[in-house]
Order: sequence, then C-alpha cells, then structure tokens
Amino acid sequence: MTRVSPSEVFQLHAVMRTLKQNEDNHWNMLDHFGTLQEPTPDSLEEMVREINQWQADLARRGKKLVQSGGEYWLENKKS
Repeated sequence: MTRVSPSEVFQLHAVMRTLKQNEDNHWNMLDHFGTLQEPTPDSLEEMVREINQWQADLARRGKKLVQSGGEYWLENKKS
C-alpha cells in the first residue's frame, strides 16, 4: 500500500472525474493541477469514496488507470 497526500487524492479525483465524463478508452490528461486549491478534509473523504467507486467501475469494464511520466492512461487490464 502506498500513502498518498491530500493533493494527490485531489489530482486523482480530477483525473477520474474527467475520465468518467469522457468515456473514451484512449483519453489521457496531462498533470496540470498545481493551480487548483487543496480540498478540505471533508471533501477528501468524498473524493476517496468516488475514486474507489470509479476504480471498481473501471475494473468491471476490464480497464485500469495507470500513471506514466505525469500522464494518466486508461488501459485494458491483462487477464
């Protein structure tokens, strides 16, 4: 298990929200979230719940979110 900072949760949530809005399997998004404000602890809890739900939805569709070189990619899971 890897510990993540609140800003990393916020960044991942923004990426997952974009992926959910753009149901394109080849969507990627550059890492440009430095200017967004840090969330409050209450909103972090909600973000974590949403991230977990989206990760489960992706897994059911045979997809996974991966990060490489500051970009996020939606890939097919290997069976």
